[in-house]
Parts: sequence; C-alpha cells; structure tokens
Amino acid sequence: MPRAILLAFTNPVEGASEDEYNAWYDGRHVPDVLQVAGVRSARRLQLSPTQLRAPAGPPARYLAVYEIEADSLEDVLAEWSARGAAGQMPISPTVDREGSRAPLILVYEER
Repeated sequence: MPRAILLAFTNPVEGASEDEYNAWYDGRHVPDVLQVAGVRSARRLQLSPTQLRAPAGPPARYLAVYEIEADSLEDVLAEWSARGAAGQMPISPTVDREGSRAPLILVYEER
C-alpha cells in the first residue's frame, strides 16, 4: 500500500492569540483531518530557535506532519479537499492565509 506524508507549514495571523490558534489546531483541525480515510497519524511541531543554517526567508513557525497510507493518494487528497469545501474541516480565522505567510502544503511519497 503506497505511503506518503503531507507537510503543512503554517503561521497564526499577526496579532492572533497563539493559544487560540494552537487550541483550534490540536483540538479541532487534527481530529478533523484524522477522519479522512487513509490519514494514519498527525504530529505538530514548532520551529526551533536553533537551526543548522539561517533560512532564506521568514519560515513558518508551525509544521503539521500527516502520515498517509492508502491505495490511492489522489483519493485521500480528493476526500480531504471535499471535506474542506463542504465545511466539515473549517479553518480558524487565527490561521494566516495571505501572501508569504499563507500555508504551504507539500506531499511526499515514499520511493
């Protein structure tokens, strides 16, 4: 069965309560995503002040790592998108969705 990870790099809106942002992410968004067929696990991480090299631009402060295992990665991502469009996975207003601070979503498949 094919395996992949989805990486979501995000930031809270400037001036938003980080406690509110993290409460929504941990208490609402992660459980919503784990309802998508094929999403096996989720972890959240915060950018460390200790880095090997300085980033080229302002990095996202938060990273969510979702592990996916399914016969069809396309089906998993289609369900994820459909649930979002149907309002089953609402996005908090504390998530910055504009410009260079907008979420960056990347999917990597196992080789």
